[in-house]
Amino acid sequence: MDELIHKIKEIMIDVATGKARIEETNNQYQSIYNELDSLYQSNQVKNPNPYTDLWEFHHYWKEKLPQYSDRRAYVIKLYKKASSKAEMSIDFWAVIHPAIRSVSKSRFESNHFADSVEAALKEVNVRVKNVFITLTGQEEDGASLMKKAFSVNRPVIQLDDIGNETGRNIQQGYMELFSGSMIGIRNPKAHANIDITKERAIHFLFLASLLMCKLD
Repeated sequence: MDELIHKIKEIMIDVATGKARIEETNNQYQSIYNELDSLYQSNQVKNPNPYTDLWEFHHYWKEKLPQYSDRRAYVIKLYKKASSKAEMSIDFWAVIHPAIRSVSKSRFESNHFADSVEAALKEVNVRVKNVFITLTGQEEDGASLMKKAFSVNRPVIQLDDIGNETGRNIQQGYMELFSGSMIGIRNPKAHANIDITKERAIHFLFLASLLMCKLD
């Protein structure tokens, strides 16, 4: 949310101080506005910005805010209180699996978002690996481990009744979620210096938490 707020403030200030044209930025503004509005609603926080497009904002500043400095201060003040309230309402750690919280929270709160996600998925991998070694005596890792551990035909870790179609679908689906999280999320971060936003990190942490809860 912080990144979206920063961007929409930047756009509003730029158009209100002559650095950008409304015609060239209004579509981007509206897209960000709608995304932020959804986030505010989901967190039961009132959207502080009444301007659904930049032309509405233009009419206001032309009438009420004659100076560039006034317009800049207005935009900053507009989001200040709402941003604090939104941050206070997002206590997602309360519903994150304890094992994920223990390895990811300090990294996340230090703004090392990609590292927090990598640590979370490494924790998932370690837990599956330990169960797999205990039950088979074999050592695997990553996507290969997940495919063998959650195989529909010969599961080492069985998540549902594979004697019926629904159970097989669940087993197959989670096998692909576990495997895909290793290939598409953990591995790229482990092999490259990748940065992600705070919001994207939250999405990935919820996924890691879901996987760990399913293992429980």
